[in-house]
Amino acid sequence: MNGPARKIEILTPFNQAIELTRLILFCPFDITKWLVIGFAAFLSGWFNSGGGSINPWSFRRWNTSNLQAPTFQFRSFNMDHAGLVLLIALAVFVVVMLVLVILWLWIVARGRFVFIDCLVRNRAAIVEPWREFREEGNRFFVFLIVLMLVSLVLVALFGGLIFGLLVLWRNYRVSNVPALFVVVPIAVFAWVAFAVVVNLITYFMPPVMYTRRCSPVDAARAILQLIFDEPAPFILFILFMIALWI
Repeated sequence: MNGPARKIEILTPFNQAIELTRLILFCPFDITKWLVIGFAAFLSGWFNSGGGSINPWSFRRWNTSNLQAPTFQFRSFNMDHAGLVLLIALAVFVVVMLVLVILWLWIVARGRFVFIDCLVRNRAAIVEPWREFREEGNRFFVFLIVLMLVSLVLVALFGGLIFGLLVLWRNYRVSNVPALFVVVPIAVFAWVAFAVVVNLITYFMPPVMYTRRCSPVDAARAILQLIFDEPAPFILFILFMIALWI
């Protein structure tokens, strides 16, 4: 890139964001525009915790103390058949939930570009940006699917490693205390580092793809280069997001 390097800041954009919000929502005030942009924000996933990502901790406020396990009465029914029915029902439930999750990820991936377009162009539109950025949205969706699969594989590897050490200790009385003290911290640190980097990439990837009309790989490469060149603003951004989440 030619020209002087641009300085990345974390605090200055807040004043600019407040001014842009005032300009978009109140100059002039238009309730229809509010509703359309709000719907675009909903499509982009910004209404749920974690900025549209799948966050299992968002269920932490559920009160399960009053829940009771369902009771089943099988009259003149073989318990083997009952187990088969439950297994089929569980499989159907898992498949349906998986389809819903994939559908929601696709809507979020496409909706991110719709919401960004509403902010950049200061307009209340859904159909036009949905069609215009169809290719970028679908690419981002594929990236999210791959990322989800990689995350599941890493969780399985870390969990399997720790479980294997526990099995060795339980069945063969092999002392794995030193190994656990080494493996567990390394696994936790690796997972936290992976989660932080992935969240940064997925957070900033849609704006980069929107601006450059590039692929997710090119956007991820550009974001990683910025993180390596200017780590301080991204660290402040992470701390700020943690403070908001708390």
